[in-house]
Amino acid sequence: MGTKSRFCQDDSAIRKKRAWTNPLRVYWERSVARRTRWLESRVCDIGSYPMAVDSTPHIRGVVEDGMRYPPDHKARARDALLQAGMRSMKTAGFNGIGVDGLAAEAGVTSGAFYSNFQNKEAMLEAIIDTAVAEPFLSDTETASKAEVRRQLRKLLDIYLAEEHVENPADGCPMPALCADVARAGMSTREAYERKITAWAHRIADCLDGARSDRERRAWGILSLMVGAITVARAMSDPTMQSEVVSSARRAAERLIAPPKTVPAQVKGASTSASAR
Repeated sequence: MGTKSRFCQDDSAIRKKRAWTNPLRVYWERSVARRTRWLESRVCDIGSYPMAVDSTPHIRGVVEDGMRYPPDHKARARDALLQAGMRSMKTAGFNGIGVDGLAAEAGVTSGAFYSNFQNKEAMLEAIIDTAVAEPFLSDTETASKAEVRRQLRKLLDIYLAEEHVENPADGCPMPALCADVARAGMSTREAYERKITAWAHRIADCLDGARSDRERRAWGILSLMVGAITVARAMSDPTMQSEVVSSARRAAERLIAPPKTVPAQVKGASTSASAR
């Protein structure tokens, strides 16, 4: 009997895949939730909000004390739009769906979109602000060097994994984001550059060595993360995909803690001693 195709899995394998919860999705969604809480703490201008009452449970408007919407309605609508935008970007590319489609997927009206964002590129900038380097930057803002390094290794373990390769819709938006940002305007590209640079600097802060060397290694780690997932997703052989991400994880670890080199004079003395 021939080997089963990867597209013809037995029931137990399918059930296992369905039951798996992508830890990176949980990790990433915390950044959206944090931003939503921040928005909810601000005063929303309910009177100027042109959104009709919709049927989406998590952002449904209510009439209470003479108000058509609850105070956090606009912030929750914005959150729903951002999540819809990120899902679209990861699966079909950011330009693969229009404003009406994004609003429908978020469960809001097109008017709600324009109440929160001037246009789609403004939404892309908001996605960058919400998703790039988060929640890593927020989680490590006041952390010690050792804690930042621990958080970095934790992120690498869930990022450079086969499950992340196989589940783009549940994973990090970065592999898809780069192509969309490269085609965007200068303002969007500058916003991306600010966040990715802040990420590299935070990683560099937890490494040892001279500052210039730490920053070089930090950029190498980020490039391995995003590059390995991008390359692996374009491949068809699961074995090769696994080799790509596992090789990247090992290389990233060597950049975090490179092997110690023996000074030349010590090495020479050791060689002379052994010769005697």
